[in-house]
Amino acid sequence: MPDQHSEDHSDNFLPDFCSREALLLVLLIAALLCILLALAGGGTLDEMLAHFALQALFVTWIALIDVALLCHLRNWQGRSHTQLHPGLLGALAFALLQLVTLAFTLITDWLADWQMPGWPQDWLAHNLLPNLTISAIVTAIALRYFYIAHQWRQGVQAEERARFAALQARIRPHFLFNSLNSVASLTHVDPQAAEDAVLDLAELFRASLGERQRLSLAEEVALAQSYLRIEAQRLGERLRVVWELPEPLPDIQLPALTLQPLLENGVYHGIEPRSDGGLLRIVAEQRGGALHIEIVNPLPADLPQEGGTARRAGNHMALENTRQRLLLAFGERAALETGARGDQYVARLRLPLKN
Repeated sequence: MPDQHSEDHSDNFLPDFCSREALLLVLLIAALLCILLALAGGGTLDEMLAHFALQALFVTWIALIDVALLCHLRNWQGRSHTQLHPGLLGALAFALLQLVTLAFTLITDWLADWQMPGWPQDWLAHNLLPNLTISAIVTAIALRYFYIAHQWRQGVQAEERARFAALQARIRPHFLFNSLNSVASLTHVDPQAAEDAVLDLAELFRASLGERQRLSLAEEVALAQSYLRIEAQRLGERLRVVWELPEPLPDIQLPALTLQPLLENGVYHGIEPRSDGGLLRIVAEQRGGALHIEIVNPLPADLPQEGGTARRAGNHMALENTRQRLLLAFGERAALETGARGDQYVARLRLPLKN
């Protein structure tokens, strides 16, 4: 999964208060709080409406300042080299919000006493403690909710990373085993071709056995081309490959070894069984905020019963593995669809242009 040091640091449990969605949610909660306070105050309808209007003006300004402070506090925590402990971060946020409530209560009393004749002289004494108490309770509940929600998200992400790593570990031995078989088949037939294939295989080993779970599209294409060169050494003119890629390639990240299993599927199940081989076509285009990749190969001739079932089963496992890794990496924004189209077999891959 991608590293997001500044945005997803494990100790930064505050949500993104800089977003419009967070601002609207805070304002909605503030309005509901004002309604509850107005109803709790009792009186006639006109009195409750007047009470609500004053409370809404007071609470809304506090909410706006709180959102701005939390937005800057979260960004500062993300950029800071010294990360605050969650408890200290929560205490700092709590103290800041109480200071805002205290300051607005004092300012409200001062302005009202200055501008509104007849303002009760004991208003501050009667309202300071209730305002701070309500603010403290609401703030404590909100911070506790944010922390628990963050811990839950961290657990889900850890589980997804473990599952992703397990899927990645399953596909690498399968891929390397088949590549080694291809090289082994060349050693007695064409030693020079076998040597060239070993060099390509070394590049594949370096990329596939690395610690990175994602590669750029350019790196993934280079990896796939190395694999196809190995297969071309083995199959000769029976394997014909055409790449139709946009220039320049989009700067996106995708799970390592996403394209290779799809290409292997085309080679092993579409081209190799045919005596005349076939054309493997890889077409990519940007459309609708996504990169669409089609891998097209001819449908195989009638496969012999022996070994055909095993190959189809392995193919199903590799395709399902790729689907699961895409789901974990991108959610529903990515998809892999496969099926026949006339006398061809097509694997359609959709990748979001924004990770």
